[in-house]
Amino acid sequence: MKVKIITPENIEVEYSLANLGSRTAAFIIDSIIEGLILGVLLLILWLIQNYAPFFWQAFYGWIVG
Repeated sequence: MKVKIITPENIEVEYSLANLGSRTAAFIIDSIIEGLILGVLLLILWLIQNYAPFFWQAFYGWIVG
């Protein structure tokens, strides 16, 4: 499916829309990337909590801010 848009300057822009398979693949890839980022952040927080017991007390104001 193609979409045509006419700009205020009377320039016609035409592009094709992605099909269902492409959109699904992009969604899956994006979800995997987001999951990996969340996992890394949770791992960092877990490491800080377990290996730096006074970290939260020392930097509580900075973390909340």
